[in-house]
Amino acid sequence: MDLPPLTNAEDMATTMAAVVDAMACGEITPDEAKAVAEVIEIHRRTIETGEHERRLAAIELEQANKGKRR
Repeated sequence: MDLPPLTNAEDMATTMAAVVDAMACGEITPDEAKAVAEVIEIHRRTIETGEHERRLAAIELEQANKGKRR
């Protein structure tokens, strides 16, 4: 099964819909669909963690810059 790049929530939803469709059409088994869904979920969490780290770093930098201005 070919999967598109997964870079945001919309990509994840589109890909999961494709997985469900493939399962419903008998192209993959429910167990295979579950395995793919688990990989997608792990990837989603990885992206989310990276986003949180970037946001936290930006907040910390902003706070540090505010402290320097005082």
